[in-house]
Amino acid sequence: MVPLSGVFHINIYSGAAGTSATESNVSGSTMTSSVTYTGLLDFAVNLPQSQSGTTIAQFLGTGTGSYVVNSGASALGNLLSQPSFALTTLFDITGGLLINATTSVSLTHDDGVSFCQATCDSGHSAPTSAVTDAFSATGGAYRIIYAATNGNPSILQGMATVPVPAAGVLLMGGLAGFGLLKRRRRAS
Repeated sequence: MVPLSGVFHINIYSGAAGTSATESNVSGSTMTSSVTYTGLLDFAVNLPQSQSGTTIAQFLGTGTGSYVVNSGASALGNLLSQPSFALTTLFDITGGLLINATTSVSLTHDDGVSFCQATCDSGHSAPTSAVTDAFSATGGAYRIIYAATNGNPSILQGMATVPVPAAGVLLMGGLAGFGLLKRRRRAS
């Protein structure tokens, strides 16, 4: 597994209370901000729900990368979400590229996520604690829609499974064969 990383364009939307992470909910919501994020897709506010009050900027600041605001800087001071599904923020994330050999993507999230390539596949729509969903993936561009709702914790972390290339397997098999051949020669 390797972390999802790169340069991501993130459009941030104010969704209706309890909104789930779907394409139709993004298109039906109001975009409040846009940022370009460079780094690992690894955002996490690991506070209990009783400690709500996390802003969108604080959530983005938990990532190991950095972001540049393209529009809507003042809206980054808005609350990320509130308990009882009273406030939802949707993140529409594009720009990532998967290498051609990728076979699956795992997304750890707390409130809902969709992974899109040719179509969008939804994971758990509204868990209230962190879960990991696996999605089939091919090489190329992808889109992730994440819903932050129901207060803290707020988590979005991505990993990709990249198979060992066939040439690597052949090389390892060849080296093992040479080792066995050498052992036979010593024994004789």
